This record gives sequence, C-alpha cells and structure tokens, in this order.
Amino acid sequence: MKEIFCVFCLILIALTAKSLTIEKAKMNPFQGYVLTDSDFKVADESGVRIGPLDLKYLTPELMDKIGLSPDMIELLSPYTQIYGENALTLVRGKPFRLTREQYETLESRMKSFFCQIYDSLPPDQKNDPTVNKLEELSKEGNWPEFLNLASRFFQAPKIMIRGSLQTIAPMLFKILVIVAFLACSFDCSTVEQAEQNPLQAYVLTDESGNVVPTSGVRIGPLDLNYVTAQMLQRIGVEQDLIQKFEPYMNVKGEEAKKLLEQKPLKLTQEEYDQLSKQTVDFVNRQFDRIPGPLKQNPGIMQIRQLVEQEQWPQFLVKLSQMLQRFQMSG
Repeated sequence: MKEIFCVFCLILIALTAKSLTIEKAKMNPFQGYVLTDSDFKVADESGVRIGPLDLKYLTPELMDKIGLSPDMIELLSPYTQIYGENALTLVRGKPFRLTREQYETLESRMKSFFCQIYDSLPPDQKNDPTVNKLEELSKEGNWPEFLNLASRFFQAPKIMIRGSLQTIAPMLFKILVIVAFLACSFDCSTVEQAEQNPLQAYVLTDESGNVVPTSGVRIGPLDLNYVTAQMLQRIGVEQDLIQKFEPYMNVKGEEAKKLLEQKPLKLTQEEYDQLSKQTVDFVNRQFDRIPGPLKQNPGIMQIRQLVEQEQWPQFLVKLSQMLQRFQMSG
C-alpha cells in the first residue's frame, strides 16, 4: 500500500508541476508549465509557459530583441516553438524552473515593455474592455490569466512576444511569426531586383550592395530565417516544398548569402503560384478575425493590400519596418 501511495504521489506531482490549470499555475509561478483543463487535457494551442511568456512563438533572436539576457535566452531556448502534447512531453522529460531573481527580472522587463506599448496606443484602443483587462493583468503580474485572455481574444497566444496592440491583430501577428518577421546574380538582391526575378531566392541588400543583417533567405512571401516546418504546415505548404526550404531556415545575413551562393534555391512557377495562393488565403482568413476598428489601421490595410497584389518583396520589407517600429531598445 505504501508503494502504491508513493507512486500515486509521484504521478500527482508530475501532473501538477508540469501540466497545470490556470489556478495551479498561479500557485507555481516559477515553474514552466503547459496549460491543461481541469481533467489534465492539454490545451492544443499552449506552448511551454513561464511568467508572461508562452514560448511557443519565441526564438532566441526574438528574445534578444525584447531585451532578455543571454543566460535567460539559453535557459528558455530548448522550450521554444513547441506546443500541445509535444510541449508537455518535453517539459515532463526536462522540467525547468526560474529562481525568484530570474522570475522577477523577467517580470520587470516584460511589465515595462507592456506599459510602453499601452502608453503608445490611441485612446480608442485603450478604451477597449479587453485591452483594459490585459493592461490590468499585466500590472498585477497575473500572467496565467493574462496569457489565457490573450489566447482567447486573439486566437493565438502571441501578445506576449511583442505586445504591440497596434500590430497584434491575429492576421498581422501570424504573418510576422509564420511568414517572416519579420549579388546581382540574385543570390543577393535589392527589392527591385527581387521583383524582377520572383522565382529566385535572395538575401536582401541595401542600395550599396551590403547584405541586410536581419535578412534571411527570402523567396516569395517567406523569409526563411523566421520560418519553421511547423509554421509552414499551419498555412498548408506541402511537405515536399517544406523539405526544399529546410536547409535555409534559421540563417541570416552574410551566412545566408554564403549558403545561397553554395546552394541556390529557385521555385518552379507552379510552386511559386501555389505558395502565393496559400499565403493570400491564410492572410484573408486571419483578416476576417480582426476586430472592426483594427481593420482600419493603416499599417494593416497596407499589409493586406500588398498581400492581395502579391508584392512579396515589398510585403517583407514593410513587415520588417513595422516590427522595428515597435521593438524595445537594447
């Protein structure tokens, strides 16, 4: 009987420490977890969560851009871009906790960030009840409720990555994360050169021919530095094409240029047309979910226009510009 009791306790600890309901997450703020319901059924859209972050949509580069320390990035990186049962399996096999000091540093950084974003909002958006509630939860440090409300309101828990409520409408945020944040032989190209050779992959250069450091290998609507196989699957890209893209993922700047020189990438017209159609369809589906007032946001309207016209080089540049506008300093 004692052995059975011990086994039961171990199972209970594993469940409550690694997969948590919102209430239990509140009681274990330093513990990484995957959200479950009261029956311990994993929430499909939940990644590994800790404090104000759902790591499903983060990359080391994004964490660096929002100001997390190298040590924190190294700690969190193994849990990024994973969700659902896969996230639960990972966090059970490799649990992680923050120290109080680490948690408080992370919380302070993110609170400051959210306050900056909230203060930059137009008055009509500040008066939105959900925005008010998110701002309230952020100030309270009630992160489990914050992430849950964000995921329900925006149909994806991505507010925690950037937090800019001028750009967190589902359509724009899914594009930023899924289809790209963000040499004259067209291994490296300006926007104008890329528009003339839409089937040829390139790395963006400025007018002086210098490689843009943040540019990955770009092809059609994608910057492959910011894309994963899972992300492409979610917008319907075929497996054969995903495999074709995989060698170029998570590479940027001069490294991307060298890779493309050694291993050029080009689409057939059929592949390009299909990828463009899938992206347009995906964006339109997400645009329909945007709250009415946000649909009139000039940036969102311009992004959608570029998508409808399939002006992909301009589309990627515009996304990068919008992203930089709302990034935190240092």
